[in-house]
This record gives sequence, structure tokens and C-alpha cells, in this order.
Amino acid sequence: MPTAMPTGSSYTATETSPLTAVPTDIVPTEALPTATAAAPLPFAWTRLNSGQFLPRDTITAIVFDPHDPGVIYLGTASAGVFKSIDGGSSWQPALDGLGQAAITSLIIASNDTRVLYAGTSRGGVYKTTNGGQSWVSSSVGLPEFSSPVGLIIDRQDARHLYAAAGGLYESLDGGDTWSGVSEWGFDHIAIDPADGSILYATGQVEGVNGLHRSEDGGRTWTAFGPADLSGYGTNKQGNVWVHPDDGEIIFAIGHDGLGVATIMGTFDGGQTWYRTLAGTINIEALAFGPPDSPLVFVGDGSTVYL
Repeated sequence: MPTAMPTGSSYTATETSPLTAVPTDIVPTEALPTATAAAPLPFAWTRLNSGQFLPRDTITAIVFDPHDPGVIYLGTASAGVFKSIDGGSSWQPALDGLGQAAITSLIIASNDTRVLYAGTSRGGVYKTTNGGQSWVSSSVGLPEFSSPVGLIIDRQDARHLYAAAGGLYESLDGGDTWSGVSEWGFDHIAIDPADGSILYATGQVEGVNGLHRSEDGGRTWTAFGPADLSGYGTNKQGNVWVHPDDGEIIFAIGHDGLGVATIMGTFDGGQTWYRTLAGTINIEALAFGPPDSPLVFVGDGSTVYL
């Protein structure tokens, strides 16, 4: 049975930072018109794979091994998890115990990269301790047949996890058990790499749709990010990612419900935002490259871009 939600959660709306628009056709060699010009913002994207060994399915999650840049894991909408050991040139299924589950999120433990967790749609959480060779259910305390599960992991404590599953849940024992934190449902959640109590989420909090920030492990939330970011309005969905080594670097993706997506990026913790991509591409997943790398990977359908 799921743990009961606390009833005293609160929300504060705050004024957001102004949007700084940048044309989407800027090439990487051109300087940005602010102090963040040196930041490795990916204004140009290159197709990485041509579908080798990947099903024609939507890519919903991308995870890098932080200690081996050649190892990448992909989650798919209806075909489970796939793994590459050559930087994305080829892929093999990693499905034992997981099957062709609908993957909604993937996370990897930085202290032991053989440990990964997969959030699924209405199937709970699965865990592998051998780099995807086999998976077991890890959902005690989560609601049965919950909504799609989003997962994040504390970079300072690999046994500290959060799950968005029709509400926000927390695990302090590596996913063995979960307890309720907040009743609000989120589309996607992210975590600051230096402070496991600082969270970011897209979704609705007390009637306010958009991008939100919490500094107390999800107990309370405030509005965050550019107010006019496309895709963060009523009946629209968004995603958010924080760089695993630098909490000042945050990427947010908004979908307007009509097939148009916008990627926004900030390199100063949200004071200034840049539009890096806008178009009809159906972006479902994003991952930052290995440490000290300027690469950002996104998944669109059965294709990976960097």
C-alpha cells in the first residue's frame, strides 16, 4: 500500500526572470551576446544514430555512464531499455526481467554505474545492479498501477531517490521502499547535483502550470524560469534536466500540445535563459555528455541527436 501523502504542502508564486531570445539559426562558432558566451550551448544538432538495433519507437530516456563515455542507455515507449558501449553507433536490448516495458525515466548511480533504475508507465520502478543484464521490481510503497514514473537520484547519496508517480515519493534505501512527500503530480523532475533537497519539476502546483523549484526536498514549491516558455501552460507538458556536475546549467523542454517543442537553457541558475531549439521535433529525452564535454543528446522518436 502506498504511504499517505502529507496534507500541509504549500506553494509560492514568484516573479520569473526575463526571457532573452536568441535566434535558433546561430551556429556554435558565434558568441552569445552575454557573459555566458563561453558556455557550450548546442545551437546546432547532429543525428547520431541511423536506427541500428533500435526499434522504431519513441525514445523516452537517455542516460550516460559518467565514468565511461562510450556507455549509453536508452529507454523507449514500448520496447524497454537498449544499451550502447560504443558511444551510440550500435545498440543492443537490455530487457531481462524488464521486458518490453514502457520506460518513462532512467537514472544511474554515480558511485556504482552498474546500478540503474527505470521508471515505467503503470508498472512501477525496476532496478538493475549489473549494468542492465537483469532487472527486478523496486516499487514497495509506490501506488499500484501508478501513472508514468519519473525518477531522480541524489548525487551526494546514491541511496536517496525521488519518484514522481501520481505524487512525489522519496526513498532513502536505494529504492527498496518509498514514502510520500507531496501530493502534486509532475510531468518531470530534476535534482541539483550538489544538494539533494533542491528539486525542479514541470507540471501543476496549486493550479499553477509550469516550471517549479523546491529547496526542501519537494515539501514546498515556487515558480521558476521564464514565464513565456512555450509549452508551460494549461494542458501543456514540459521536461527539465539539470547538469549532473553543475547545478547552474539547466535545460527545459516545453511541448505546446500541437507538436511544437522548445528547448531552453540557462548557465547561471535561471537568471538568464536562451532558446536553443524550437520546431516540430517531438523531443522526449535529453542527456548531458560525459564530464567536461560540451555535448548534449536529445531523443526524437527512434533517432538520437547531439
